Amino acid sequence: MIDKNETIGGKVGRPTSYKPEYCEMLIEHMSEGYSFESFGGIIEVNEDTLYEWVKVHKEFSDSKKIGTQKSMVWWEKIGRKGMTNEIPFFNDRIWRLNMINRFRDKWSDGTKNENNDKVKKEIVVKYANNRTNPSDSSQDTE
Repeated sequence: MIDKNETIGGKVGRPTSYKPEYCEMLIEHMSEGYSFESFGGIIEVNEDTLYEWVKVHKEFSDSKKIGTQKSMVWWEKIGRKGMTNEIPFFNDRIWRLNMINRFRDKWSDGTKNENNDKVKKEIVVKYANNRTNPSDSSQDTE
């Protein structure tokens, strides 16, 4: 009898559903502007599985990188067409927000969150220090 904690053939856990052909499928999917995560919906696996495959399968990791670049090209083409009036009623603000959120490490709106947090704290402190106490009658100007 085999103990349920023993392994058969040195493998533990459920067998992977990874297939090498997913690499090319991923690149093709992302080259149409789709996200890496949405590929899971195409092949019916959750995004945790996709990220695990990126860690375990170098070729899948490389395909994700290539796919991200191709997705960026697709979106940049949309932006260029919009800026040259090839797309009627193009909303450049929404396109820009999409790019900032989709390609965070390449696109930025120029603000730094850590500096913004410091500025917010300084404003709150200054406001609190300059605020008058409504119960202090010595500050009445009447």
